[in-house]
Amino acid sequence: MTAGRHPLVVTGLLAVAAIAAVLLHQANPAEAGWFPKCTFHSLTGWHCAGCGMTRAGHELLHLRFGAALALNPLMIILLFGGGVVAVMEGAAYLLGERYRGPRVRLPAWSAWVFLGVILAYWILRNVPAWPFTLLAPH
Repeated sequence: MTAGRHPLVVTGLLAVAAIAAVLLHQANPAEAGWFPKCTFHSLTGWHCAGCGMTRAGHELLHLRFGAALALNPLMIILLFGGGVVAVMEGAAYLLGERYRGPRVRLPAWSAWVFLGVILAYWILRNVPAWPFTLLAPH
């Protein structure tokens, strides 16, 4: 095994993610009282960019994609894109120089675009006029 490559760490992270997914599948965050509430929403009454993600995750695990999109459309889209990137980069990490698949390389300025999109989404989902009300969790 080459230096810096620890499949045990990756396996441990995958195990934690699997346990979290089972818990989220079994307990509906809209009904179970032990899920944490959004601090930003509790303090301001406004929706943050992540509001609705726990409930959306529950809906995704039950294959209700429309319901998940209704709760947080941007984050669901980013979750799928991030999942694809995670699989590709995870394979590259574990296989090292044997990996011949595609790699994701983004320019440095793309982080600013990503941040700008999330901030714009955060603001727009709190505008009380159609079509922006579609961005709020419902």
